[in-house]
Amino acid sequence: VVLLDNEAPFQALEKAWGLSLLVRASGAWLLFDTGPSGPKLLHNLRHLGVDPKDIGRVFISHWHRDHFGGLWAFLGENRDVEVHLPHEIPQGARRRIEKTGARVRVHGPGDGSTVGPRMRSTGGLGTNPPEHALVLEGDEALAVVTGCCHPGLGVVLSEAAGAQERPIQLVIGGLHLHKSSRRAIEEQAAALERHGVKKVIGLHCTGKKGLRILKELLGEDRVVARRAGQSVRFCERSTSGT
Repeated sequence: VVLLDNEAPFQALEKAWGLSLLVRASGAWLLFDTGPSGPKLLHNLRHLGVDPKDIGRVFISHWHRDHFGGLWAFLGENRDVEVHLPHEIPQGARRRIEKTGARVRVHGPGDGSTVGPRMRSTGGLGTNPPEHALVLEGDEALAVVTGCCHPGLGVVLSEAAGAQERPIQLVIGGLHLHKSSRRAIEEQAAALERHGVKKVIGLHCTGKKGLRILKELLGEDRVVARRAGQSVRFCERSTSGT
């Protein structure tokens, strides 16, 4: 479920420049990024009928305010969570999280370890800023959830696919194309083609221009938009749709 994004088609939901997604896998809730605003995050959660205390894991893709700003308000509602962080976040921020009583796990380079049922981190990628993505593991295919893709989409997808090069059914999240040249967007489209991605849902920093050009290059049926309050289902077999 898209929890917080730049746009919200439903008037009852808040919008903000940032990203937060609510992921459910094997009956467990995970909060992927928390957007820039605690009040807006909590408002949207409650409007969608989700109690913050029902969420057992938080995954912060990278330490930019539009992706972690709502964390402190969330931890004020639920400290009994496991917070998954990228490598090299400010030590003061880590200590602040730990002081709430939340459990912290840091995913460094090469640490593509389990996050929860059918969920794992890509491990830390890049340095400016360090970032990691969430991988959802189906029986035959994968889905990749991205914050901003600062390390580059090709790098993220290669790490997500792993040594076995499992097919990637779905990519959803920020792709950081809102200020990119057409050539740069073409390079990202080529990375999606190499990995055989069937569906792309570009949110937040993907931008309208990025979505438009990806649609031109990959086809209207493969690139779709979702906004706050809307959801997508990842079917776990490589022949399924979304």
